[in-house]
Amino acid sequence: MNNILTHYFLLSYLVCISLFGYTQEQQSNFVEEISIEQLTDNPQALKNYMKAEDLFDRGKYKRAIKFFTLAYQADSSLTIALDNIALSYRRNYKMDKAVEYYKKSLQIEPNNRIALNNLGLVYVYLEQFENAIQTYTTLLEMHPNDAQGMYNFALTYLYAKQFDLAVTYADAAFKIWKDTDRNKAQDAVYLVCRIYIEAENKDAAREYFREAAREGVRNNNARRDFGL
Repeated sequence: MNNILTHYFLLSYLVCISLFGYTQEQQSNFVEEISIEQLTDNPQALKNYMKAEDLFDRGKYKRAIKFFTLAYQADSSLTIALDNIALSYRRNYKMDKAVEYYKKSLQIEPNNRIALNNLGLVYVYLEQFENAIQTYTTLLEMHPNDAQGMYNFALTYLYAKQFDLAVTYADAAFKIWKDTDRNKAQDAVYLVCRIYIEAENKDAAREYFREAAREGVRNNNARRDFGL
């Protein structure tokens, strides 16, 4: 039962943070507005990408893959098409195929933190924790201030039952987000409290909750769910 709940939580989380395009980036504490027109001037790539995007939005993931593939074939520098092929496979729960396409994207753009963040989460879902740890280690070497990467690293260590490291990375994400993104800071507080609860240290969870509240970040869901 716990395994099923873990997978359900991760799939929900994957859907919540997954990136459909650079214009909707939710994987860092800064947002860069880039339209698909800025990423390619190839009309065929643009046409196929827009078609794929429409299909994806309507939940037609298999057909979306076809047109994202055509977009990439028209412009091989369009790595976002590979990222979105991977995302489409994730939505169809074909995680091995998602890994394959995130890796293809990273072969072209090794410092692509979007692909690295998402690849790591897929590895966690597959319970390939060592691969996830290696992925997030690489990510944070390239992007040391990536709060989303820290948060995802914390998730990795949580499911790997390495609670001390999980707290370290979740708290690091909190420290960045508390000054830049209040909603994500609340998420980090919830995660730290959850880690302490899973580690059977409710006193530490309660103290962290109170300290975050003193810093102006309160997560009432953590109070409710964990009895803090």
